[in-house]
Amino acid sequence: MNPYSYIAGLIDAEGCLQINTKKRQNSHRLKYSCIITIGMRDKGPLDYVASVFPKKIYESVIKGKPFYTIRFLNTQSREVLSKVLPFLLVKREQAEIMLKVFEIKDNLPPKVTHPMTEIYDKFKNSISELKKKNQKNYTDLPKINFSEIPDDDYSYIAGLIDGDGCINKHTREYIRKEKNRQQTPRIITHLCCSIEMNQPEGILKFANIFDGNIQRREKTFKVAIHGKKMQAALEILKNYLILKRQPAQECLDYFKTHPPRELN
Repeated sequence: MNPYSYIAGLIDAEGCLQINTKKRQNSHRLKYSCIITIGMRDKGPLDYVASVFPKKIYESVIKGKPFYTIRFLNTQSREVLSKVLPFLLVKREQAEIMLKVFEIKDNLPPKVTHPMTEIYDKFKNSISELKKKNQKNYTDLPKINFSEIPDDDYSYIAGLIDGDGCINKHTREYIRKEKNRQQTPRIITHLCCSIEMNQPEGILKFANIFDGNIQRREKTFKVAIHGKKMQAALEILKNYLILKRQPAQECLDYFKTHPPRELN
């Protein structure tokens, strides 16, 4: 697994890129910070991120449930972005803006800091504008030449699924009416692998690789695969997944005894 590609998928799904401002103590000057935050209810993927980029994971409680956060500031965020940038799709523009801040700062003359206030404000506003972009900005799905993306697709998709994806094995019972008017209970098991996001770039990659159909919803885009497509995808992805490896294996075990009949 390519760790940088996986983390890029996780950042595209659950990450937040920010330029924050804070007043310095006993001063009117502002302190600016470039920050990457990844927050999840499950700690496993963040443990992996911390193994690649050593950093403390913080635990909090939201609505009575644990929530885990890892945060990279300034030079740490620069290190992370420089490694994952080639693999980002959804948040690539935001990452490029943050890296541009560091590049400009590197080229400032010695002891010159005041121009950075204007620079930070400019790029902070640029990132804020990008974050306002959602599905309403897409009259058509964007055209992406995936041949230009490095060959680490499975790691990226695994990060995306561990973040915003879902691998379900759902069983329900329904009553079937027979011709003799008897009611016969039947158990139906439905398996699905899906990703739902506000922006479609990552979903396009998933659909491109595994031949999924993209659904446009009111505020999101969704791609889902079932049957033999799902079986083939999970056979590949199970070794790349961290958080959802177990449900993926459970679905594959089910397919062994209940082979899917046809492609969806």
